Amino acid sequence: QTKAGVVTTLQGSATAARTALPQPVPLKFKDDVFQNDRIVTGDQSIVRMLLGGKAVVTVRERSSLTITEVPGKSTIDLDVGKIAVAVAKEKLRPGESIEVKTPNAVAAVRGTVFVTEVIRATASADGAQLGVVTNFFIFVGQVFANFLSGQQLVLGPNNFAGWQDEVVTGML
Repeated sequence: QTKAGVVTTLQGSATAARTALPQPVPLKFKDDVFQNDRIVTGDQSIVRMLLGGKAVVTVRERSSLTITEVPGKSTIDLDVGKIAVAVAKEKLRPGESIEVKTPNAVAAVRGTVFVTEVIRATASADGAQLGVVTNFFIFVGQVFANFLSGQQLVLGPNNFAGWQDEVVTGML
């Protein structure tokens, strides 16, 4: 297994489902996080990880994500929940990037502090599926967001963009 990062803070509970193990393992402070681990946080829980010495990822309660890497690109695949990502631009080599992927959007970042939130709506009273909402909140730097519809946005500091049902909402 290839190491992707290390747990630097843990409040509450979090597990890592590993491809080599039949059951998820509880995470503890200073545990290694490996590529393709599926990290899941419990109620009232927060886990913070340092990825490759280049980014700090804070995972909020009831979140689920997977971290993968290919040469030059680390990807955080957020299935549901909320994460904050702080990327140290000075630690990235030329051409390196970190992406946050959601079910309906991808954000490429370098030297950025931002929050990504994925909300999976439950079925409505009439049985219709309401879909997935992705929200990006940018505090420092820029985020290059690509949405499933092919729409692209560049979001700067103090910006917000939401994505639901192929429509961008709430952009400042």
